[in-house]
Amino acid sequence: MVSIFSGEVNRTWRFTDGAGAGHEVVLYHHPLTGARAAMVDHAELDQSLGTSSVFHAATTTMPFRAGTARGTITIQRTSLAS
Repeated sequence: MVSIFSGEVNRTWRFTDGAGAGHEVVLYHHPLTGARAAMVDHAELDQSLGTSSVFHAATTTMPFRAGTARGTITIQRTSLAS
């Protein structure tokens, strides 16, 4: 969890799918402005480019597929300060 005043937040997840292939998922998000984008294996995740600020819905989900794996990136706002 981060404060809306944290500035740009970057998160990277690396994992191996059921077939043994390695993958990388990266989220770029600015909590105050809401600017966001995600990449899966160095390619932009379809429809991830957009905004998820404190003035938008409390939860934003971005499903993705990487090889045989499926997952969801979730941006969740719990209050105006986080």
